[in-house]
Amino acid sequence: MRFYTAAGSNVAYTPPLATLEGEWHLVVATFNAGTGERAIYWDGKLGQKDTGGGRIGKTNEFSIGESKVFTGRFFDGTSATWRYGTRPWARTRSRRFTRRV
Repeated sequence: MRFYTAAGSNVAYTPPLATLEGEWHLVVATFNAGTGERAIYWDGKLGQKDTGGGRIGKTNEFSIGESKVFTGRFFDGTSATWRYGTRPWARTRSRRFTRRV
């Protein structure tokens, strides 16, 4: 899975294949505009992070699953819920949420 934030640049994480089929997972992607850090959390644990950047105040549409700008990259599966927020998402918050689910 990939989290794109800056003109095609992304942070990527590949979860263990044995955990994918028939299981629900909590996936959280975060971006810190102040530091440029992006991260992908898988079931409350950090999967991958980098400082690949991006910036706030973009005017293009926000999309999840497929991009009209960068075609050919799409989510092929099902999803129960998507959430978007502007508050910082700490690693500990991800762990607490995972325990409640």
